[in-house]
Amino acid sequence: MRCIKSFFLFAALLLALSACTDAMYTELDIYYLDLGMAARNGDTLCFLMDDSTWLYPENSNLDNEIVSGKRYNIHYRLLEHNSGQKKKERYKAEVLDLREVPILPIEYKVKDVNSLLALQHIRVDRIWLGGGFLNISYHGLMHTDSNELQRIQLITQSASSNDIQLRFYHFKSNQQNNEKPQRSDFFLSFPLKDMLDYKPQKTIKLSVYETGGWTTYYITSQIR
Repeated sequence: MRCIKSFFLFAALLLALSACTDAMYTELDIYYLDLGMAARNGDTLCFLMDDSTWLYPENSNLDNEIVSGKRYNIHYRLLEHNSGQKKKERYKAEVLDLREVPILPIEYKVKDVNSLLALQHIRVDRIWLGGGFLNISYHGLMHTDSNELQRIQLITQSASSNDIQLRFYHFKSNQQNNEKPQRSDFFLSFPLKDMLDYKPQKTIKLSVYETGGWTTYYITSQIR
């Protein structure tokens, strides 16, 4: 009887250990795509992510590519798991890819634009708040030399401080007639501190001019 009890106890221990190990490997095998600000802690490159955690990349080749104070869309995986229920404040990670995310003021206008977007295919994918920014991801067109064909060029704010408008404009293009633009995903961030009398507890009403005309989004202010 004692042997049987010992066997079941040992089996339960192995099962618990296996579950813990599986959870650890599962966490380390997950690939993330998040926004963050580049910063330096002494000579160490790191990213302050929008959830207030710090990401320390182990890639030594990133130092020449990253500019402190700029915002990036970061594709990464963790190199250490979060042991315990409390979330850690800093993580080591392997950065697989990153792209700079332009930070534009709320009132922003570029001279070198062509006309208001008409029949081109463009679609807003997601609008959310994070890191003190109004963040927008959208599907647009890109030249074969990786330059954008469209971008949000102007945000106008109405008398109501939480009511803003967003327009997509064309860049003037030097593309060849036979060039076929490629589709791509883009990200932009607008500092919420630029909004007049911004009130985090209220909902932002955002009108976006995209393919098909105006679309209205209501975004709950849940700044992390």
